Order: sequence, then C-alpha cells, then structure tokens
Amino acid sequence: MLAEAEAMAPLVDKENWDGVLAKTRGAPLTLLKSAALGLGSVSALARTVSLSLAKAAEVSEAAAEAGVALQQLEDYAFSNRVVFFNMVDKNQVQQLSEETNYKAELDEPRELLADVKQQIQALAALLE
Repeated sequence: MLAEAEAMAPLVDKENWDGVLAKTRGAPLTLLKSAALGLGSVSALARTVSLSLAKAAEVSEAAAEAGVALQQLEDYAFSNRVVFFNMVDKNQVQQLSEETNYKAELDEPRELLADVKQQIQALAALLE
C-alpha cells in the first residue's frame, strides 16, 4: 500500500488527477475504504491475520483512518480534474494557461498524500 501511495507523488506534481483517482480506486489502496480491510468484520480480520480481537480492532480502526485520508485525497483529485470535450477545448485551455502563466497550488494535495502515507505507515506498524 505504501508503494502505491508513494507512486502517486509524481501524479500529484503533474496534476494528473485521473491517475490519482485510478490509484485511490485500485487495489490495494481501495481496501482501506472498506470494512476491516475488505474482510467485512474485525473477527474475520483477526482470523485471517492471526491477531487477537483487540489487536484486530486496532488494525481495523487504523485502516479506517487511512481510508478517510485516502478519501480526502480522492475527493480533491475528483474536484480538480479537468474534462475536455474535444481537442479544440483542450488546446484553448492549454493556451489560456500558458498566456496567464497559471501555476497550480499543490500544497493541499501534497499534504493529503503525506497524511495517507503516514496513516499507512501507522497501520503497518500495528501489523509488525
């Protein structure tokens, strides 16, 4: 999961929001947005990973927190993507961007991605 999250950094830097969306909605990251890492319940997680119920509950909670962070990044990417209806439309947007020297402010998505990575690291630490 951490490798997938780290692979999003260049996508964020290039403002490739469709690429970010694909990563957040693909395996294995999408498991963070489902109950007990896709297993449905804490008891199923405990059996599958051979953890006590208490530890599995901690892991499930950490996964849910990571899922919230991931969802925030996904929401940002979805809100900021640009849909072009044809090449003329795309060329006009690119020309306007060049003429105005538009430079996107990427602090927010970078912070969201850093939060996702931090949450995944906390989850991994629980599983060690």
